Amino acid sequence: MSIDGSPVVSIAESAFSGEEEQVFLPQTIKSMKDGAFSGSKIKELWLYDNVQSIGDACFVSCPDFKTVHINAVEPPRFGGSNLYSEYNLPDKYDLLILHKDERKLIAFGGSGTYISVNTKLMESEFGGYVCLNMAVNGWFNAIAQIEMMLPYLKSGDVFLHIPESSSQFGLFYGDTMIPATGGFDYNKLRLYSALESNYDLFGLVDLRHVSDFFDGLSAFNAYRLPLPTTTYDDCKVDVTTHGISYRNDLGYIDNRGNWALPRPAGADPTQEGEADAVVEYLDNDEARERAALVVDAIETKGAAFHLATAAVNEDTLQMRLDHPELFDATNPDGYLYFGRPEGIPDPNYPSLAEWVHEFDEKLNENFKDHVIMGLSETLFTSKDFFEPDYHLSDEAVPVFTNRLVSALKNKIGGGFA
Repeated sequence: MSIDGSPVVSIAESAFSGEEEQVFLPQTIKSMKDGAFSGSKIKELWLYDNVQSIGDACFVSCPDFKTVHINAVEPPRFGGSNLYSEYNLPDKYDLLILHKDERKLIAFGGSGTYISVNTKLMESEFGGYVCLNMAVNGWFNAIAQIEMMLPYLKSGDVFLHIPESSSQFGLFYGDTMIPATGGFDYNKLRLYSALESNYDLFGLVDLRHVSDFFDGLSAFNAYRLPLPTTTYDDCKVDVTTHGISYRNDLGYIDNRGNWALPRPAGADPTQEGEADAVVEYLDNDEARERAALVVDAIETKGAAFHLATAAVNEDTLQMRLDHPELFDATNPDGYLYFGRPEGIPDPNYPSLAEWVHEFDEKLNENFKDHVIMGLSETLFTSKDFFEPDYHLSDEAVPVFTNRLVSALKNKIGGGFA
């Protein structure tokens, strides 16, 4: 696209403020000024992944703006990366699409589901169902991920949501695409990095249900475009965890989306300190509203929605009560990597039992009869973990998975039809 022979590289403020509902931006566009679409009737936007500056402020007062399609013209930067297991996320969606016409049981949540649930074992218990582990990371926007799955759900499917008790996204308290994660700044953009090989999935997200989407896209490109280019053929099958390399054709996952590498037991609980049960995430009107919308969207597809909390290390929870100073982000001797969000105080309960009880009470208020297993039923101790707080060992994964199977069978009266 050019004007008087010069390529158009930027969109000015108020350039689109009329009746256009669908807008296709050319590959030459590299930036967009704040207010570029302010007050317009835009519903759907197509752009390219070489855009360098675009923010949510470009789309102020656009109540019908729902969908963005990102076309890839830049070579990948993460094609050969196994730095984080989340790069298998598009592969999980490929598995979902492959089995879209079959009856499915989907296990979803954060890494506490990804690493601590074995859907192959579940599949052996529920004949006639393909059981897929679609979980990735509790720091990723859960609403966006669920909306990416919705087109592939059908009547008779089962959606089992297994959020960590400290996940603002799994409990639908947060809706941002660029979470603040203390010293772990790389977390902010990992969902974008994970989907570099399949931007089409972003086109399934309703932009009205998430925040900071374009701010995140702009930050992602600022981070990745200076990186060396790769190809998708560079993708390694030799993957490394805790300094040990393993060869696996699907990377970190098996053909049902489960963690496919060894999980030796023996975690030291003082190495992480991430485990938490944030009652405040549940005791929130917006979280309740988002939860209701998610459940309704899944049930509208004819699928059943059930919820269980992820396995959590009760030793770390107890340590939070006994030694709160270790979890103070301002304490240089503290070992907590993930501090509680600003404005949410440290837990102040007379006992772990009372803390867990209040969490489960609020969980049931928000999700009502959809809850099949609360926090009181998903507590484990340090000896059961591969990594200290949410990632169970090879010995404990079947134990937790069988608890989920029993809870599902009890809920539906003995088994699936």
